[in-house]
Amino acid sequence: MKKKRLEIEYTFDFELIGIISSAKGYKLAWEINLALSARLVKQVDLIIEQKITQMLLIPTIHLKMK
Repeated sequence: MKKKRLEIEYTFDFELIGIISSAKGYKLAWEINLALSARLVKQVDLIIEQKITQMLLIPTIHLKMK
């Protein structure tokens, strides 16, 4: 049987920044807020479960616009 593949190009209207740190999330967000006059706030953690009994936990912090 012949397989068909759907290819889609996604466009997003945001920028994603990843930060790796040994600091706790709330402490890091507080320091960034002070240094950059930003308004980072804690969001519910994103949990992705895969079929092969693995779970990926992604802590999330969201920038609130003024």
